[in-house]
Amino acid sequence: MLLDKLYRKFWDKVDKADAERVAAEVLPEGIERIADIPYVPGGNKWQVIDVIRPEVREKPLPVIINIHGGGLQGGSKLGNRPYCYNFAANGFIVFAMDYSLSPEYRYPAHLDDVNEALLWVKDHLEEYGGDMNNVFLTGDSAGGMLAIHETLVNNDIDVAAIYGFIQPGFTFNAIGLISGMYDLDKGAPKVMFPGIFGTYNKKKAPHFADLDLSKLVKKENMPPCFMVTSAEDFIRSATVNFAKVLDDKGIPYTLLDFPKCPEQKLPHVFSVLSPNSVKGKECNEKLIAFFKERIK
Repeated sequence: MLLDKLYRKFWDKVDKADAERVAAEVLPEGIERIADIPYVPGGNKWQVIDVIRPEVREKPLPVIINIHGGGLQGGSKLGNRPYCYNFAANGFIVFAMDYSLSPEYRYPAHLDDVNEALLWVKDHLEEYGGDMNNVFLTGDSAGGMLAIHETLVNNDIDVAAIYGFIQPGFTFNAIGLISGMYDLDKGAPKVMFPGIFGTYNKKKAPHFADLDLSKLVKKENMPPCFMVTSAEDFIRSATVNFAKVLDDKGIPYTLLDFPKCPEQKLPHVFSVLSPNSVKGKECNEKLIAFFKERIK
């Protein structure tokens, strides 16, 4: 439909701007990237993953699995490359995935791909030098939403059964959520709803009823969370509301909610888009410290 073409045209422009932004970044030295490994045999162009790791490794390293944002319609692992290189420069092996996007694919195809990617990582993590005992999951914006629901699939057999997924079987030490897009029917994400689900009707939207975190999240199925938002984040309320869910369930978390800053703008997912900025560094250093405190 015409709306689908408009969605793709918009996100193609965003992806072009992302590529220009990444090209201007200075990446840390001593990091290697093994690019575009298929995680689904014979899959589509999006079903690939990068391994980003220190060139010199004396022992198995803790692992971060990263899920990019983009409203479930755009974005790519390319856009998160400087962010992921920063993790690798701090002693992590990073698995950064792409996944099928709307409007070409409707929800829950995105979550299905994330689960397939994690099944692949589980099988290959040690081959690439990762430590199975220390695995972390991160996601920004739509990637944050996918990270939460994949954590639930991984940790809760009842949630996995909703989708008919095989559980990857990780034990996540913690998860990092940068301005998660948890409310797909409110605010700006509401505009993208028909592109994601193929309908305007919530009752007809596949698995929309299965996205209510207040009903799904339990103390026993959610690890400690590190969350980031800011006063200039256009979906700040989604993170604040999710923090209340975690409070209600007694789940430990750290929330960085940045006020307006005179030195730099702090928009949606600023720490991912500008990891080398002053506030981006501050935020990511705290996230890395949060993870390292939880390494076994």
